[in-house]
Amino acid sequence: MGLRDDLRLAEDRFEENVSLTDLREALMKVGLQHLDETEECLEEWGYGMTFD
Repeated sequence: MGLRDDLRLAEDRFEENVSLTDLREALMKVGLQHLDETEECLEEWGYGMTFD
């Protein structure tokens, strides 16, 4: 699912237009409140790998 899909879901839920910028801000705020899960995602993407 992509950001545009999430935007449509939010607009359906609130029954009004939702700013893409507001959605991004909300996603970032929630992500910062869940740093452990954010870190796990980054690790899955290859961050923090060492080749010593």
